[in-house]
Amino acid sequence: MTGAYEAPGVAAEASDAVRSADAAPGGRTRTVLTAITRRQHEHRQRTVDRLTTVLDSGLLSAELTEISLYYWAKAHKDLSQDDAARAGMQQVAEPRRPPCPCGAAP
Repeated sequence: MTGAYEAPGVAAEASDAVRSADAAPGGRTRTVLTAITRRQHEHRQRTVDRLTTVLDSGLLSAELTEISLYYWAKAHKDLSQDDAARAGMQQVAEPRRPPCPCGAAP
């Protein structure tokens, strides 16, 4: 994502964790739930990175995509990245969503 703040080493670490989790059955669901539950205890950029990676996979159900996108947008809001937050929340609110601002298919 261009223009987004990125804490050093967070994106690579998050991507590695997601790739490892995706190898196991239910891994993407576990990754989404882990990112959501950990968001209160770690830097929001890590949450954005984890959710971006799993959203970009395009392999989530519609329900998991929606909740992932909601928390992706919420984490951007917490990082004061208002344009990304607004784009994500608009997609959650719209019944027919265009492609995710993070690159994932709806």
